[in-house]
Amino acid sequence: MRFLVDSNDIDELVDICGKLGIYCLIDWHVLNGGSGNPNNTLDLAVPFWKYMSEKHKDDIHVIYEICNEPNGNSVTWDVVKKYADTVIPVIRENDPDKIIVCGSPTWSQDVDKAAEDPLQYDNIMYTLHFYAGTHDSYLIQKAETAMSKGLAIFVTEFGTSRADGNGGVFASECDVWMKWMEKNKISWANWSFVDKNETSAALVPGAVSKKNWVDLSVSGKYIINYLRKPKAYESCQGVEVENREFETIISPLAAVKSPSGSDVYHNGLISVEGSSWVNECGNITQLRGLSSDNAPLSKSCLSTYAPYKSMANDWKASIYRFSVYDNGRGGYCATGSDAVMTKDAICDLLDKTVTYASRIGIYVVVDWHLSNGDPMANCQGAKEFWRYASKRYVDFDNVIFEICSNPTVEWENVKAYADSVVPMIQSIDPSKTIICGVSKKDLTGVVASPLNYKNLSYGLQIFAGGDGKSMQDAMSSAKSKGLSLVVTDFSLLSSADGNAINPDEADYWIAFLNDNRISWMNGKFAADGDASSLLNIGACASSGWNSSTAAGDYLKEKLAEKKGYQSCKEDGVENVSFNDLVYIYPNPVESELSISVPSDKQVDEVQIFDVAGRFVLSTTSMEVDLSQLTPGVYYVKVIFPEGVAMRKVVKE
Repeated sequence: MRFLVDSNDIDELVDICGKLGIYCLIDWHVLNGGSGNPNNTLDLAVPFWKYMSEKHKDDIHVIYEICNEPNGNSVTWDVVKKYADTVIPVIRENDPDKIIVCGSPTWSQDVDKAAEDPLQYDNIMYTLHFYAGTHDSYLIQKAETAMSKGLAIFVTEFGTSRADGNGGVFASECDVWMKWMEKNKISWANWSFVDKNETSAALVPGAVSKKNWVDLSVSGKYIINYLRKPKAYESCQGVEVENREFETIISPLAAVKSPSGSDVYHNGLISVEGSSWVNECGNITQLRGLSSDNAPLSKSCLSTYAPYKSMANDWKASIYRFSVYDNGRGGYCATGSDAVMTKDAICDLLDKTVTYASRIGIYVVVDWHLSNGDPMANCQGAKEFWRYASKRYVDFDNVIFEICSNPTVEWENVKAYADSVVPMIQSIDPSKTIICGVSKKDLTGVVASPLNYKNLSYGLQIFAGGDGKSMQDAMSSAKSKGLSLVVTDFSLLSSADGNAINPDEADYWIAFLNDNRISWMNGKFAADGDASSLLNIGACASSGWNSSTAAGDYLKEKLAEKKGYQSCKEDGVENVSFNDLVYIYPNPVESELSISVPSDKQVDEVQIFDVAGRFVLSTTSMEVDLSQLTPGVYYVKVIFPEGVAMRKVVKE
């Protein structure tokens, strides 16, 4: 995919290409309007390429095209080369390894002239453009002359029409070009994937507004037939290209610093030692929190920062479980009427969850939620997803992977699935804790034939009113044999179809889990109107994240109990570099507190805590009304996108 620089969303488009596993070519589109000479826009090109080369230096699927179609009587190769000799060093300073493609005079046709005095850099290619109805064998001869002198050619633009975009389709003329490019293994990008009313457009007029991406023009049908042919390269993986597994070319999501005082700050990376979860300093840790039901169907509860802030501050949760269904109910592998969200939309929502949870400082369990109980039913989709997730969140210490939940098939089938997924994840990110669901809650098979991996726990679903002492005895026995357990789906109901919560039985279970330091997550943080929902109907639509049902009230009380871990760090230790950016006044203060930060810094939120560390209030305003607070010492936490700062204030 080739992107023009006039897109406001170019970074997002680069990321989308990475998710889809295709290369993208960022194009500085020199053409007309006084810009036929690339030096005329050098003052814009230099900062643009400086930004792009820094932003995408780690994105292995990106290629840079520094000038599209230099043209004009005075624009010789010397003129273009002068431009290239200015821009390429700027790129190479940040990104020494990317392919750079450079245009040539006469709308990127004079590659033979470039060959007489080529650029003196590594990894350089030269642009060649043609339109089948205008350019014939003379241009092929120019290209072959350049290639004979060692130039690498990339056809970054061609059309089945005339050069003006109309006329044709000239299929027989284009066939000559296609065969020539295939013979010489020359990469190409067709102009253009739009629905304009011109021959060269791949889509018919109106296709974009209908979101019908296969409503093809005659030219589009011609091109798609070529794109569907066997790939013209040999895979690096030593397998047939047409049958290779989905490869995700994706850059890691930028890590987010969790604020001090948060659960992630105090624990750091969670790992498994023996039968327990431990934090980064080796202390046994129990995390307690909430769970989603189905992310695509609950997206209104998940798509902003506010619900995650409420989970931490109002609900006192230390962990949140994001469920991605493998199929059905809008899941990742769903198609047709089941596809409530696309794969990309689900992954984007997951990105938000990981980012927001990190910013507030709680853990995230990414759950591959089985629709029919058999993890092998969508094993290929699971591999695709986990390859994506393990690369995407490699820099997030607060992310935990649950590779399958609530399986109903025999343990040996689940184990076969785990043996195909876990090594792949750990080859990319060996530090993540991984949870594997237990078949039918039967721990006997797991004890007899456990998985042989580090940092691995076994996940269970528990119904407070339906699972009793025999289940607890089985869990105690499994822990005594070295199995690490976590309850990823703890319900206050008697069964999946129950219609009332069971507080007494839930008390019994929570006491057992707390005594054994077994982490748990309660479902469901949703407003579905059933007995297990923690939010009242309409809460998500009205942003009422603290509007709790009877089940929610019960959970709040339990989550507010003393934390189930010994901290690795003390409260009050903040990022000193950000502390220096914040000035508060007056101090002491009677009513209104003013907060000042540098003008180039964005503040996401201001939070106030009392001297005991209890959350008091939050605001996005830089003027904070403290008049309702009792006199005493308070802490002002200023949250930036890149970190946090803490200041002490005395309220008179």
